[in-house]
Amino acid sequence: MEEPVIYYGSCLCGGITYTLTGEPEQVVACYCSHCQKNAGSKYQIFAKYPSSSIDIEDPSDSMRYYTITKGTESGLPKEKHFCGNCGCTLWTVPWKHGGDIKLVRTSLIENGLAHFKPKAEIHKGQWTSDAL
Repeated sequence: MEEPVIYYGSCLCGGITYTLTGEPEQVVACYCSHCQKNAGSKYQIFAKYPSSSIDIEDPSDSMRYYTITKGTESGLPKEKHFCGNCGCTLWTVPWKHGGDIKLVRTSLIENGLAHFKPKAEIHKGQWTSDAL
């Protein structure tokens, strides 16, 4: 049996590190207003992982989150998880999936922008596959 692929990531200061086991369910470029503000760009690229595939190391208990309750595409809250030291957003937890999914910013995964290419886009809640 083949060993699953492991990816490593961290926040800017390295205070929070994580490993991702296996390939993501999807890699998406999201153009919603929240992702635009968070990324400082027209879109943000994320890799969709089940929470069970992420092992988080946070020895200084630096993880914080902010819950967005208004203006979400699904109408349900979503949490932006970030490092309380450097302020770097690590992932989003959309509650439309019951909190079991993390949308991990690919730019924070080692070689993430080179490895994880978006295969879908989200515009105003509408998914477009193989758009990029």
